Amino acid sequence: MKAPALTLVLTAAMFGSAPVDAYIEEYPPFSRQETSGIIGVLLPAVDADHARYSSGAVRVRLTKDSLLIRDGRRTVVDTRRHGLDTAAERPVPVEVYHVDIDGDADEDFIVHSWYGGTGLASLTYRVDMYLRQTDGRYARVQYETLQPDGRDYRDLDGDGVPEVLVTGTYFGKEHNYYTYHAYRVRGGRLHRAVGVTGLPKYVWMTTKPNDKDTTLLTPREREAHSRQVDASIRTAPPAGSAGLGRPTTVE
Repeated sequence: MKAPALTLVLTAAMFGSAPVDAYIEEYPPFSRQETSGIIGVLLPAVDADHARYSSGAVRVRLTKDSLLIRDGRRTVVDTRRHGLDTAAERPVPVEVYHVDIDGDADEDFIVHSWYGGTGLASLTYRVDMYLRQTDGRYARVQYETLQPDGRDYRDLDGDGVPEVLVTGTYFGKEHNYYTYHAYRVRGGRLHRAVGVTGLPKYVWMTTKPNDKDTTLLTPREREAHSRQVDASIRTAPPAGSAGLGRPTTVE
């Protein structure tokens, strides 16, 4: 597969070339050859090293005890308290991205929060997307993924709008796999990114680095697992409405 060109236009995001830790580095979704043409990496607006961010009417502040995101007079996120001691109950926000993730010219917020833990569990993060609507409110999408960063939001099909990469695991009858599924954000929801070359991808957890899609799973097994990933993505009405709703099937 030829590496897709990076054509994103992210007006409020910051780019750089610093090393990052997305994916499971020894079992990546793309080979080095496939990613050789991608030169930009989306960097967070706030993280452990950059506690404050402002752009126009937007203000973001991240401390060890709270995350506050405001858009003018509207409060998008306001956590009263979080810390590593409560990570198992409520994940700790560790970085925020401010980017137009759905191509509607309004910039959205993506919050990565860490659950803590050890072993494979320590790689699991919750992602909360706050998607700005035409009336100024924010719809919310929530899901879990493994070790996310800016490389999870890339234009994979050349249409100028980033896709979203969701990373997980699949434990088969004989082998275990890291999995990569691509989605598009449309209408305040995540939809399967049908037609993205090479995805979904199931990478066998071997004893040596591997970036190949397995041939050991049947189409039925892959589709059944893809439906489970779809069902794990949760949506909610715009901010200011009732809390996060039940999981809904991704289309």
